[in-house]
Amino acid sequence: MRLSRKRSKVEVVEPNRFIDLDDLGHEKTEENAAIKVKVAEMNDRGDVDIVSAQVYKGNIVVVDYTSISDDKAEVSAVSSRLGAVARDCNGDIVSVGKSMIVITPNGIRIDRNRLKRNDHEER
Repeated sequence: MRLSRKRSKVEVVEPNRFIDLDDLGHEKTEENAAIKVKVAEMNDRGDVDIVSAQVYKGNIVVVDYTSISDDKAEVSAVSSRLGAVARDCNGDIVSVGKSMIVITPNGIRIDRNRLKRNDHEER
């Protein structure tokens, strides 16, 4: 007996064209996931409260601080407060790139090693 797979139609797209992944038929993610990855934009230190609330709820937050990246004092204050949140909840925090910070809640650690093409083993 021969099993056959149903092949999905592959659409060729132009470079730099927006693709809505929902249109490709991917399964929806579970709405009630225990841990979510949230993305926040940091416009001033007042936004730290929004980020910290999400971390205390158990979510991972990716913080984009591009809009304040030229203000070294503001970046320092924000980084210090977010570091305190990570320590307070026994989470983790790391800078990613030039203007991104990832902060995690208790029980989730961020691996500082970057994945590379030839990495086949889990570290």
